[in-house]
Amino acid sequence: MGNPLSYLDLLGLAPGDLFVSPDDVAVDAGNYSRARQDQAIEYGGWVYKKGNCWTYTFLAGEARRVPGDALRKTQPTNADLIWHTHPSGGNPYHKENFSDGDFNTADGISESGAVGKKYGVYLNTPGGNNMFYDGRTNDPSMKQRYLPSHGSTPNKCGCQP
Repeated sequence: MGNPLSYLDLLGLAPGDLFVSPDDVAVDAGNYSRARQDQAIEYGGWVYKKGNCWTYTFLAGEARRVPGDALRKTQPTNADLIWHTHPSGGNPYHKENFSDGDFNTADGISESGAVGKKYGVYLNTPGGNNMFYDGRTNDPSMKQRYLPSHGSTPNKCGCQP
């Protein structure tokens, strides 16, 4: 049956927690994913607004991706931000960087080459970097940026739904 205490979220990392900003959500999602046992797959989900706060969904993906169809099926109606991790193994070039697939997703380019909705994409890397790439903007100064590193404490203070 298992130990019911193993289901407690003593560190406050579980999906559904509320945060002040989408950046705080992405850092928490990365921290939560990096605490999971299987680091050979990608994790991901949606970052979305809930009342005055931000939260996220969680999906366990595959070795080199979070399948787009699974992601689309769980998309909240108001979500245009995606978070994901890169696995510890896998493509050495893309382990610590956005992949071509990440850029295409953000820029609204599907696997078939069709152009659709653009997204903001967060990435948590095995080396502890948290990054953001925004396909929704054409402003180069806002297109890509770094966030606090893995293990930092996201801001939950004062956030009410």
